[in-house]
Amino acid sequence: MTRDLSSTIQRLLQAGRANIVFGILAAFLFLIIIIFVAKFIDVQDRNSGQITLTADQNKFKLNFNLTNQDLIKFSKVLNKLNLPQSVKDGIEFELDATSSAKLAFTTPIKTNFNILPEKITFQGQIDKSFVNDQAAESLKIPASTNLAVFGNNIAEFVMARLNLPDQLSTWFLKNLNFQNGQYFIVFGANSDFALVFKNPSTDIDGLKNIKDVKSNQFLYMEESIENIKLYLLKLPESLDEEDLTVAFFQEGDWTFFASSHEAAQELVKIQKSQRPSINFPLKNNSLISLILLYRNSDQNPIGENFPALIFAGHGGLTKTIDQIEEFEFILKKDKFSGLINLK
Repeated sequence: MTRDLSSTIQRLLQAGRANIVFGILAAFLFLIIIIFVAKFIDVQDRNSGQITLTADQNKFKLNFNLTNQDLIKFSKVLNKLNLPQSVKDGIEFELDATSSAKLAFTTPIKTNFNILPEKITFQGQIDKSFVNDQAAESLKIPASTNLAVFGNNIAEFVMARLNLPDQLSTWFLKNLNFQNGQYFIVFGANSDFALVFKNPSTDIDGLKNIKDVKSNQFLYMEESIENIKLYLLKLPESLDEEDLTVAFFQEGDWTFFASSHEAAQELVKIQKSQRPSINFPLKNNSLISLILLYRNSDQNPIGENFPALIFAGHGGLTKTIDQIEEFEFILKKDKFSGLINLK
């Protein structure tokens, strides 16, 4: 085993602050790395390979079931990605008790993948579902979106990325509707992000009462754009020690939280069909646990801040994930499927 690679896995899985959705995302990003072997396997000779994640107390192991011929080609992949050859023997890593308990709950995770001329499709199963199925409504999001996620408890991840006042954290907990799921979107050159949720009873006016603890001054400001009211909160200090203005607005029963004033303005124009957009998911889904879409084309590359945002400053996989053009993942109860397009 390689200590450096195992250490990177640990940091990635813990980056979500024990959020199981993003812990699983980190694990699947490592599965994607291994599936890069497709670049070197002839379509005529392809077989269905399998990757398995197993658990033993706080220890986890990724095992790769590949043919001898594929292992030779796998070595070329590892060289290209600057990864050690010992990866072929599997990867072991450990987590803290809280994180390992959540990840172990889903193991074993088995993934079968098929290699096609220009893409890889995969499907598999987890031992137990870690989130409930929910209705996923199609939402208009920016055409510049690099990452879109629908699932449960995503707000925990967002709140961990911002130094929110206690009053604002409390407001989130009171107003988020966990029954309907949440949408997390990262878009644009600056990797702005947004949290979107549906709750017809959102106390949007409660934002006016949030104060800065030190100065006892209200943080609230207000402006209108396209007949939509923006609720702006100037946070005294973000995690990078700079002032940050976040924004909320409502469109119908939807509540949008944006990481910047500019991001909120862009999202308003998207909802008003004044900017290019895509639908996420492509159509309404009756019941689903998790949907993830990663997009990184030459015309719409991930921003410089993207790895730091998603991986909490541990950007060791930046060069690797930049080789992935598109990644789609869908989880329904304990079954998952998806596809990967490589550059």
